[in-house]
Amino acid sequence: MPLVTEIIRSGEPLIGWDGFMLNCMYTAALRESCPDTEVGKDGETLSTMPQDIPLDFFWRNPVYCLHVPECPLVARGEQTLLQHHEFDRGDGSTFELFPGDRVRAWRE
Repeated sequence: MPLVTEIIRSGEPLIGWDGFMLNCMYTAALRESCPDTEVGKDGETLSTMPQDIPLDFFWRNPVYCLHVPECPLVARGEQTLLQHHEFDRGDGSTFELFPGDRVRAWRE
């Protein structure tokens, strides 16, 4: 069952989808809904980790294995973001998510 994901901004899906955007949408959703969740060594949490670096949901934290019922994106497949999030792509550019962006994920 493939995972289908999208980010809706101003009623329209964002174009130019890539895996980095998936990492960003899940990181932002988790930060907003459960910021005290431990994600690293030595008790590092979503709120204390560098804010411009998304978690890796391909290899390190596979999205298929997430069990975070406090996160609407994980529990219900949809979440409207309330905060601004900016992530460094590592090539001099950034990817931003804005308050009001809807992130969605479901399996087909």
